[in-house]
Amino acid sequence: MAKAAVGQICSSNSMAHNLEQCVKLVGKAASAGAKVRGVLLLFQPMISTIPYMRPPDSRWTASATAIGQGTPKLMSQSAGTSLQRLGQGAVFNTTCVGLLRTSSGRGWMTRFTSFRGLSVSLIDVIFIPLPMAILFLPEASDYIATSSQESMSLAKPVASSPFVTGLQSAAAKHSIAVHVGIHVPVTVKPASTDNPAVTSIPQPEDAAPSDDANATTTTKLYNRTIYITPTGSILESATYNKLHLFDYPAGGLHESASTQAGAALTPPVASPVGRLGSLICFDVRFAEPALALAQPPPSSPFFRDPAQVLLYPSACMAHWEVLLRARAVETQSYIIAAAQVGRHNGGKRVSYGRSLVVDPWGKVVLELKGVREDGEEAEEGAVGQLGVVEVDLDEWERVREKMPLVRRTLDF
Repeated sequence: MAKAAVGQICSSNSMAHNLEQCVKLVGKAASAGAKVRGVLLLFQPMISTIPYMRPPDSRWTASATAIGQGTPKLMSQSAGTSLQRLGQGAVFNTTCVGLLRTSSGRGWMTRFTSFRGLSVSLIDVIFIPLPMAILFLPEASDYIATSSQESMSLAKPVASSPFVTGLQSAAAKHSIAVHVGIHVPVTVKPASTDNPAVTSIPQPEDAAPSDDANATTTTKLYNRTIYITPTGSILESATYNKLHLFDYPAGGLHESASTQAGAALTPPVASPVGRLGSLICFDVRFAEPALALAQPPPSSPFFRDPAQVLLYPSACMAHWEVLLRARAVETQSYIIAAAQVGRHNGGKRVSYGRSLVVDPWGKVVLELKGVREDGEEAEEGAVGQLGVVEVDLDEWERVREKMPLVRRTLDF
């Protein structure tokens, strides 16, 4: 298991203010990680077994790391079973170190009877803090503007965005990964196609200006998510541009007027909480991208390494919970949806909040605060709220083993 943090902000047209909100959440997440307790176990081979031991106010719930012969090894520990080593490696015949994560509650530590065929003796138990793995932030965390014109003027390339560089520094300072939604300018040309969903074609972001006098280009935005590593670098392979744009004529919203739709899904990428499948907000209304990432057919390049966690950072969404839980159930994946919350720029636009994490069985395992019942303002404490959740990839496997989904609609 690994811990993930989910944060809520209320973006405005002040990038500096939005960065301040996000940096605070990075610090909160790091502090929350320091409160997650672990146990350092020292043990050595022996002939006889040892009795049960009871750590104070804790229960064994997750993964561990052991070091033997100077090499890190992956361990697994759950209540009622013996300590087992996963993967390959040398037999441990010297004193070893094990690290087990614990959570609050009461329970018993299992008996240590063997370790890869060897009986072991516990030498010492030391309680230590464990770091937070990753922080998930909402869509459009860099800014939400008052108009499409203002939005265009605020957008910066990733490399020169003060919001991005500031968040990179915070991630590196606290050694925590950050997944966040931003805006990026992109040059586009009008599309010659009968597809009403494709009105423009993006040009390469590093392309030189065209000398063609007949070329008609304009600038739009990508609604993008990026992944910042714990060292502060950007993992380019994790970058995703929103596929489905939010055009809602009844509400006067036309995202496609100023935003360029993405052209493809981003392959699932490894993270501290499992393989991430990136989607954004309005994408949740379409089941196909989620299924392509998390339940890919054998012909898919994602088949051997499907997404285990689907991401839906959001700035506003109706039918929020029912759609997120539906995507979790049909893909048998975790869903992490960090949401904006509150009134933006003192205007009409309000985001609903209620960031959610849903497990592969469709159970909501984390829910943050939202707006008041009148829908006008955020609930007290909703803006800047941080939630911490445990992602259990063993549960991901159990759900899929117990209810295998053999899809029969690929030929239709």
